[in-house]
Amino acid sequence: MSRRDDPDRIVLDYGDCTLRRSDIETVAEGQWINDAVISFYYELLTSQLKSEGSEGVITCTFWQPPAVEILCSLAKEELGPQSSPLFPSDLSKDACIVLPISDRYDVALKDNDGGRVVGTHWSLLVVRRLDNPNEDGATRWISTHYDSSMPSRNVSAAREVSRRLQLLAGEDIGRREADVSENASLPRQEGASDCGLYPLLIADGIARHQQALYGSDKTNFSLTAPQDLFDESIRQLTPSLVRSFRLSLYAWLLRWASEEDKGETKAASGAFEHIEQAPEHIPRHFP
Repeated sequence: MSRRDDPDRIVLDYGDCTLRRSDIETVAEGQWINDAVISFYYELLTSQLKSEGSEGVITCTFWQPPAVEILCSLAKEELGPQSSPLFPSDLSKDACIVLPISDRYDVALKDNDGGRVVGTHWSLLVVRRLDNPNEDGATRWISTHYDSSMPSRNVSAAREVSRRLQLLAGEDIGRREADVSENASLPRQEGASDCGLYPLLIADGIARHQQALYGSDKTNFSLTAPQDLFDESIRQLTPSLVRSFRLSLYAWLLRWASEEDKGETKAASGAFEHIEQAPEHIPRHFP
């Protein structure tokens, strides 16, 4: 096998994320997208937000799967402001936190050997922190779960992640269950392996619509008309659009990896001019 054909060879490197040839192949039609692809896409969205100067308007953080995995692996007594350096968010400032959810994050689910399940389904959790407190003085947290499978296969995992996120922020929530609402606007997936595409598409929509969703003042969330407009876009994430996005993303990643192959002899550092431009051309199919 030549080095170029090695499935474990790193073919893309951007920010803190890398993709191997085998990772890109999980985007091919009929395959289940893996953690590395989600992390890579979120890294690109974050980079684009920073380049557009949006970061200073609305604080929105995209958590990559490894961070959510750590959140779910810590004992609950370990969660609190003291452990926040392990995570990408400043929970005292972030107004919007976007987290990919896997059924393996449901700590109650065990495999036949009593260990954590491998995970077979992706969904998305969006947690919004309101600076105006509840009547009891506690910060108001609004968690919305987007699942392309209904009834939701990940609702327990989403509640677990939402609860742990509030514990991480130092909230005293006692034994009460986190309040997570299920978004009913998202069309159901048709392809069994398409679930991982929805967390990419919806995260892209949040990145592009965050000002419309929340207004320019992050302490004054708008949850009425702008949210209705966002839900209307969510309704347009039809199976055909999702399939088109998959094909575009797969072709784009292959093209970028091919360009990097060509540039290997030009710069050992891997810092090629086309990579700087890549986030601007990221496939974005959100309506």
